[in-house]
Amino acid sequence: MNLKEPLPENHIRTAAPLSVLCEYIPLRTLKSLAKLHMINKKGMSYKNKAAMVLIFKDHDCEHCSTSVTVLKCHIMFGAKAALPKQPAVDLGSLRDSISLLFPPMPMDDKLAHSIISDFCAASLPEAFKEAGCAVCGQLTPLKSLSNICHMKRFLHVLENPMVTHKERYHETDPVTHLDGPVLDE
Repeated sequence: MNLKEPLPENHIRTAAPLSVLCEYIPLRTLKSLAKLHMINKKGMSYKNKAAMVLIFKDHDCEHCSTSVTVLKCHIMFGAKAALPKQPAVDLGSLRDSISLLFPPMPMDDKLAHSIISDFCAASLPEAFKEAGCAVCGQLTPLKSLSNICHMKRFLHVLENPMVTHKERYHETDPVTHLDGPVLDE
């Protein structure tokens, strides 16, 4: 392109070095620029943009000193600018239409009783007490646990003689299996 040739609308001509521009150029364009500037190093990774940027940071050739870069301007907020503007709201009339009492009236006994009752119910020990799960031992809120006596008929799935072992105090103690389900006590 001739430097004196006029550019189309929304285009800018710049002589910024590639070392500055390469961070903002997509990898596909960087690959074609590497071919144009005859950058062909052994083992060079064309898949990694960071490696390409490092190569262009140290690059300087005849093409770099004689070439210019033409950038096209993109209008980023064009879609929003085309939207019709909302009419301004008169805050004075809005304030007049809403009757605010300040300070507010004191609460009545029914509301106070409701607030206090809800707080007391939420802060009862039963609401946040925890116990360990019989199967895994994880702390769980009591209200989420079921009593183990109600689950006796389902515990057979936890019975496996190869899983439960009696504690051994010495290496010479025999390995003995425990009967019953695997439960945390």
